[in-house]
Amino acid sequence: MNKEQAVDINGVEKKVFFDDSREILDELLKAGIILTDKIDQLPRGNSDQVAYCAYLKNFSVGSAELGHDIIGAAKDNKVLLASIGVRAIVENVIDAAYLSSKPITERPSVALSWFDLANDPNANKSQLDHGNIWKRAAEAGQDFSDLLDGEYSIFSNFVHSTAKRALLQMDDHRQLAMYKAIAATLKAYANILCSVYAMLDEQMPEKLQKQVKGYLDKYQETIIGAQLPLDIQ
Repeated sequence: MNKEQAVDINGVEKKVFFDDSREILDELLKAGIILTDKIDQLPRGNSDQVAYCAYLKNFSVGSAELGHDIIGAAKDNKVLLASIGVRAIVENVIDAAYLSSKPITERPSVALSWFDLANDPNANKSQLDHGNIWKRAAEAGQDFSDLLDGEYSIFSNFVHSTAKRALLQMDDHRQLAMYKAIAATLKAYANILCSVYAMLDEQMPEKLQKQVKGYLDKYQETIIGAQLPLDIQ
Protein backbone atom coordinates (compact mmCIF):
# COMPACT_ATOMS: atom_id res chain seq x y z
CA MET A 1 0.00 0.00 0.00
CA ASN A 2 1.29 3.46 -0.82
CA LYS A 3 2.47 5.25 2.30
CA GLU A 4 0.17 8.21 1.53
CA GLN A 5 -2.91 6.07 0.83
CA ALA A 6 -5.83 6.94 3.09
CA VAL A 7 -6.09 4.84 6.22
CA ASP A 8 -8.92 5.77 8.55
CA ILE A 9 -8.37 5.32 12.28
CA ASN A 10 -11.27 6.50 14.41
CA GLY A 11 -12.42 8.57 11.45
CA VAL A 12 -9.01 10.23 10.94
CA GLU A 13 -7.65 10.06 7.40
CA LYS A 14 -3.94 9.32 7.22
CA LYS A 15 -3.07 12.01 4.66
CA VAL A 16 -4.90 14.72 6.58
CA PHE A 17 -3.23 13.69 9.83
CA PHE A 18 0.25 13.66 8.28
CA ASP A 19 -0.32 17.03 6.58
CA ASP A 20 -1.44 18.56 9.88
CA SER A 21 1.51 16.99 11.70
CA ARG A 22 4.04 18.19 9.15
CA GLU A 23 2.67 21.71 9.38
CA ILE A 24 3.03 21.78 13.17
CA LEU A 25 6.53 20.29 13.05
CA ASP A 26 7.60 22.91 10.49
CA GLU A 27 6.28 25.75 12.65
CA LEU A 28 7.95 24.36 15.76
CA LEU A 29 11.23 23.93 13.90
CA LYS A 30 11.11 27.58 12.77
CA ALA A 31 10.73 28.56 16.43
CA GLY A 32 13.60 26.26 17.38
CA ILE A 33 15.89 27.93 14.83
CA ILE A 34 14.98 31.39 16.14
CA LEU A 35 15.71 30.19 19.68
CA THR A 36 19.10 28.91 18.52
CA ASP A 37 19.97 32.40 17.28
CA LYS A 38 19.00 33.79 20.69
CA ILE A 39 21.09 31.14 22.46
CA ASP A 40 24.07 32.23 20.36
CA GLN A 41 23.77 35.67 21.97
CA LEU A 42 24.19 34.32 25.51
CA PRO A 43 27.52 34.88 27.32
CA ARG A 44 30.25 32.31 26.65
CA GLY A 45 33.00 33.59 28.87
CA ASN A 46 33.93 30.22 30.33
CA SER A 47 33.52 26.49 29.69
CA ASP A 48 30.46 26.27 31.95
CA GLN A 49 28.62 28.87 29.88
CA VAL A 50 29.64 27.16 26.64
CA ALA A 51 28.29 23.86 27.96
CA TYR A 52 25.02 25.53 28.96
CA CYS A 53 24.55 27.06 25.50
CA ALA A 54 25.26 23.72 23.83
CA TYR A 55 22.77 21.96 26.10
CA LEU A 56 20.08 24.50 25.24
CA LYS A 57 20.76 23.96 21.54
CA ASN A 58 20.39 20.24 22.03
CA PHE A 59 16.85 20.89 23.22
CA SER A 60 15.85 23.44 20.58
CA VAL A 61 17.37 21.79 17.50
CA GLY A 62 18.45 18.28 18.52
CA SER A 63 14.90 17.50 19.63
CA ALA A 64 13.63 18.67 16.24
CA GLU A 65 15.95 16.22 14.50
CA LEU A 66 14.75 13.45 16.79
CA GLY A 67 11.13 14.42 16.13
CA HIS A 68 11.69 14.36 12.37
CA ASP A 69 13.17 10.85 12.61
CA ILE A 70 10.29 9.60 14.79
CA ILE A 71 7.68 10.85 12.34
CA GLY A 72 9.64 9.38 9.44
CA ALA A 73 9.82 5.98 11.15
CA ALA A 74 6.10 6.05 11.94
CA LYS A 75 5.23 7.02 8.39
CA ASP A 76 7.30 4.08 7.14
CA ASN A 77 5.30 1.78 9.45
CA LYS A 78 8.30 1.22 11.75
CA VAL A 79 6.25 1.77 14.87
CA LEU A 80 8.65 0.08 17.28
CA LEU A 81 11.47 2.38 16.15
CA ALA A 82 9.14 5.35 16.49
CA SER A 83 8.25 4.24 20.03
CA ILE A 84 11.91 4.14 21.00
CA GLY A 85 12.24 7.69 19.71
CA VAL A 86 9.15 8.90 21.60
CA ARG A 87 10.57 7.52 24.83
CA ALA A 88 13.74 9.55 24.20
CA ILE A 89 12.00 12.80 23.29
CA VAL A 90 9.68 12.57 26.31
CA GLU A 91 12.79 12.20 28.47
CA ASN A 92 14.03 15.42 26.83
CA VAL A 93 10.79 17.10 27.94
CA ILE A 94 11.52 16.17 31.54
CA ASP A 95 15.19 17.13 31.34
CA ALA A 96 14.40 20.53 29.79
CA ALA A 97 11.80 21.23 32.47
CA TYR A 98 14.23 20.08 35.16
CA LEU A 99 16.91 22.43 33.83
CA SER A 100 14.41 25.28 33.65
CA SER A 101 13.38 24.69 37.27
CA LYS A 102 16.95 25.32 38.45
CA PRO A 103 18.27 28.79 39.35
CA ILE A 104 20.26 30.16 36.44
CA THR A 105 23.47 29.88 38.46
CA GLU A 106 22.99 26.09 38.78
CA ARG A 107 22.10 25.33 35.17
CA PRO A 108 25.67 25.17 33.81
CA SER A 109 26.55 22.37 36.25
CA VAL A 110 23.61 20.34 34.92
CA ALA A 111 24.86 20.92 31.38
CA LEU A 112 28.34 19.74 32.39
CA SER A 113 26.77 16.60 33.84
CA TRP A 114 25.13 16.00 30.46
CA PHE A 115 28.52 16.25 28.73
CA ASP A 116 30.11 13.94 31.29
CA LEU A 117 27.45 11.30 30.59
CA ALA A 118 27.98 11.65 26.85
CA ASN A 119 31.75 11.27 27.13
CA ASP A 120 31.79 8.32 29.54
CA PRO A 121 30.79 5.09 27.76
CA ASN A 122 30.31 3.33 31.09
CA ALA A 123 28.12 6.00 32.69
CA ASN A 124 24.52 5.32 33.64
CA LYS A 125 22.86 7.58 31.09
CA SER A 126 19.75 8.09 33.21
CA GLN A 127 21.74 9.61 36.08
CA LEU A 128 21.83 13.20 34.85
CA ASP A 129 22.94 15.61 37.58
CA HIS A 130 23.32 12.65 39.99
CA GLY A 131 19.61 11.80 39.89
CA ASN A 132 17.42 9.39 37.92
CA ILE A 133 14.60 10.49 35.65
CA TRP A 134 11.98 9.98 38.38
CA LYS A 135 13.84 12.39 40.66
CA ARG A 136 14.22 14.96 37.89
CA ALA A 137 10.54 14.73 36.99
CA ALA A 138 9.55 15.20 40.63
CA GLU A 139 11.71 18.31 40.91
CA ALA A 140 10.36 19.70 37.63
CA GLY A 141 6.75 19.43 38.88
CA GLN A 142 3.71 17.17 39.14
CA ASP A 143 2.88 17.50 35.44
CA PHE A 144 6.19 15.87 34.59
CA SER A 145 5.76 13.06 37.08
CA ASP A 146 2.39 12.45 35.43
CA LEU A 147 4.13 12.41 32.05
CA LEU A 148 6.39 9.60 33.27
CA ASP A 149 3.38 7.59 34.39
CA GLY A 150 1.61 8.34 31.10
CA GLU A 151 3.25 8.62 27.68
CA TYR A 152 6.73 7.68 28.85
CA SER A 153 5.46 4.44 30.38
CA ILE A 154 3.20 3.65 27.41
CA PHE A 155 5.99 3.85 24.86
CA SER A 156 8.51 2.22 27.19
CA ASN A 157 6.17 -0.76 27.34
CA PHE A 158 6.44 -1.16 23.58
CA VAL A 159 10.22 -1.02 23.84
CA HIS A 160 10.65 -3.38 26.81
CA SER A 161 7.57 -5.57 27.10
CA THR A 162 7.19 -8.62 24.89
CA ALA A 163 3.44 -8.71 25.49
CA LYS A 164 2.97 -5.10 24.46
CA ARG A 165 5.27 -5.46 21.48
CA ALA A 166 3.30 -8.45 20.22
CA LEU A 167 0.20 -6.25 19.96
CA LEU A 168 1.97 -4.16 17.32
CA GLN A 169 1.47 -7.12 14.96
CA MET A 170 -2.26 -6.31 14.96
CA ASP A 171 -3.13 -3.78 12.27
CA ASP A 172 -5.57 -1.67 14.31
CA HIS A 173 -3.23 -1.50 17.28
CA ARG A 174 -0.22 -0.74 15.09
CA GLN A 175 -1.94 2.04 13.15
CA LEU A 176 -3.26 3.81 16.23
CA ALA A 177 0.10 3.44 17.98
CA MET A 178 1.71 5.06 14.93
CA TYR A 179 -0.64 8.05 15.13
CA LYS A 180 -0.13 8.32 18.90
CA ALA A 181 3.65 8.33 18.47
CA ILE A 182 3.46 11.28 16.09
CA ALA A 183 1.08 13.31 18.25
CA ALA A 184 3.16 12.58 21.37
CA THR A 185 6.30 13.70 19.56
CA LEU A 186 4.86 17.04 18.50
CA LYS A 187 3.45 17.70 21.96
CA ALA A 188 6.83 16.82 23.47
CA TYR A 189 8.77 19.13 21.16
CA ALA A 190 6.36 21.98 21.88
CA ASN A 191 6.86 21.47 25.62
CA ILE A 192 10.64 21.38 25.19
CA LEU A 193 10.57 24.69 23.34
CA CYS A 194 8.39 26.19 26.09
CA SER A 195 11.09 25.30 28.62
CA VAL A 196 13.80 26.84 26.45
CA TYR A 197 11.74 30.01 26.03
CA ALA A 198 11.36 30.18 29.81
CA MET A 199 15.12 29.87 30.32
CA LEU A 200 15.55 32.85 27.98
CA ASP A 201 12.92 34.79 29.97
CA GLU A 202 10.50 34.63 27.07
CA GLN A 203 7.28 32.83 26.13
CA MET A 204 6.35 30.83 23.07
CA PRO A 205 4.65 33.21 20.61
CA GLU A 206 0.88 33.27 21.08
CA LYS A 207 0.22 32.34 17.45
CA LEU A 208 2.34 29.19 17.76
CA GLN A 209 0.71 28.31 21.07
CA LYS A 210 -2.70 28.47 19.40
CA GLN A 211 -1.51 26.34 16.47
CA VAL A 212 -0.19 23.64 18.77
CA LYS A 213 -3.30 23.73 20.95
CA GLY A 214 -5.52 23.53 17.88
CA TYR A 215 -3.67 20.44 16.63
CA LEU A 216 -3.78 18.70 20.01
CA ASP A 217 -7.45 19.57 20.54
CA LYS A 218 -8.35 18.33 17.06
CA TYR A 219 -6.88 14.87 17.72
CA GLN A 220 -7.44 14.58 21.48
CA GLU A 221 -10.47 12.31 21.32
CA THR A 222 -9.65 10.31 18.21
CA ILE A 223 -5.89 9.78 18.65
CA ILE A 224 -4.26 11.12 21.81
CA GLY A 225 -6.90 9.99 24.27
CA ALA A 226 -8.07 6.92 22.36
CA GLN A 227 -7.48 3.54 23.96
CA LEU A 228 -5.40 1.13 21.97
CA PRO A 229 -7.36 -1.96 20.83
CA LEU A 230 -6.83 -4.94 23.13
CA ASP A 231 -4.60 -2.86 25.35
CA ILE A 232 -3.21 -4.90 28.24
CA GLN A 233 -3.54 -2.97 31.50
